[in-house]
Amino acid sequence: MGTYPGGAVINVIPTLTTAGSSDGDVLCLTTEIPNAVISRGAASILRSISVYNHKDATCDFDIVFMKNKVDITNAAGNAVGHGSTWTKALAKSAEVIGAVYIDVSDNTSDLINGLLFSSGGILNENTKTPDIICQAASGSTSIYFTVIDRTGGITFAADDLEFIFGFEYLG
Repeated sequence: MGTYPGGAVINVIPTLTTAGSSDGDVLCLTTEIPNAVISRGAASILRSISVYNHKDATCDFDIVFMKNKVDITNAAGNAVGHGSTWTKALAKSAEVIGAVYIDVSDNTSDLINGLLFSSGGILNENTKTPDIICQAASGSTSIYFTVIDRTGGITFAADDLEFIFGFEYLG
């Protein structure tokens, strides 16, 4: 994690399902973004998202942000519409903060052995990615996320996607 006055840049590598995925499949369990806010229960603004794709294969996806960690063990590798995945009760207990659709064709750099997608901040003033207000639970400085495949047909290694989140702390 790197910090700067008023915020932080936080790198997170979730453990991805390695079974191969279809459009609409959940790619990883709920994953923590530590220190997304400056103090317990505080808020921040998610200003930028970069994704380093070590697989070097284009894949669009949704990133769903949540206030609370929820158990979606049965969801990884299954479609979001699968009966045990995003139930009404699960969504309520997660306290979903927001979601961002990542279209890798919008702003991706080919790094030969990987792809780097960047959005937000000064990197792209015409970004389609909105700022998201993120608030942690009262006893936490973390928020959580999961990833939903929107391309399908790719088999990832467990550590193929690295997310880089840029937060501006509030308060």
